[in-house]
Amino acid sequence: MKGLKKFIAAAIAIGIVGGATGCQLISKTPEGEKKTVVAKVNNENITKGEFQKRWDSTLAQLEAMYGKEALQSAQAQEELKSQKSGLLDSMVMDKIMMQKAKELNVIPDENTLKQEIDKKIDEMIKLAGSKDNFKKFLDQVKLTEEDYREMAKTQIIFDKLEESLTKDVTVSDSEVKKYYDENKYEYTTEPNKMHVAHILVKDLALATKIKEEYDKGAKFEDLAKKYGTDGTKDSGGDLGEVPYVDSGFDQDFMDAAIKVSKGQVSQPVKTQFGYHLIKIIDKKEYPVKPFDSVKNEIKNKLLEEKKSSIIEQKETEWKNNSKIKKYEDRI
Repeated sequence: MKGLKKFIAAAIAIGIVGGATGCQLISKTPEGEKKTVVAKVNNENITKGEFQKRWDSTLAQLEAMYGKEALQSAQAQEELKSQKSGLLDSMVMDKIMMQKAKELNVIPDENTLKQEIDKKIDEMIKLAGSKDNFKKFLDQVKLTEEDYREMAKTQIIFDKLEESLTKDVTVSDSEVKKYYDENKYEYTTEPNKMHVAHILVKDLALATKIKEEYDKGAKFEDLAKKYGTDGTKDSGGDLGEVPYVDSGFDQDFMDAAIKVSKGQVSQPVKTQFGYHLIKIIDKKEYPVKPFDSVKNEIKNKLLEEKKSSIIEQKETEWKNNSKIKKYEDRI
């Protein structure tokens, strides 16, 4: 959910979120530099010190994943600039979220917060295997246990904010049944798959001409090699075995391909890439699970989607109504 990080992800990507103070001018001394304001959000500041702590942690993770040398290339340096800008945007949104949590009075009392933070720390120690391993992880990402406790506190407060905004969200049985009827391919006993080939061209007239040649007896593979414009042309347009769900292919392409029978070739299909002729070499389709066996799964899916939508709408609304000033040249 946009702006609401999962706890483990937060451990990697975010540092301390707290009240920000600092002078309005850029200071030359190390301590003054930390107080330099890099963003103002509704009259609250985000300082360079706060930003740098989170950036150092993020950079440590990137170095662990890719190695320091890999981050030295010109391309990597440009990407890091983009990452810095994105991190500042994230910190601005976090500041807005915390302000709204205070405004809506959803922040738990200190005793409750401490109990929940302790629980999350215990969970992380268990996940790491030992307290020493947890400490090593924190060292690797340049965080202290106190930093981590602050992150846990922030996440708990954000979770409470989310709950307050979505507590009245419901999903009706009719909505669940409608989704099931319209998306049965998501609920087969095994994933449906099809072996697909295609010919991609830029215009409808050419696609129609190629289909006419195929109907007159030309081989699909030969036509793909002759007319195809993508990387599959030399293999006869073969795309391999493609799952019906989460294929990664253009949805217009998939919707059309599913309707084509085994051994048949479609009429021209328009997508964002051009016009396709789609051949189904083979299909493997399985029975659909009974509605009652997947009803709760669908209901939970739709419930989470509704909640996510509400949160995203609220974030956009809050951001648009906030006074935000960023000084990206200072980060």
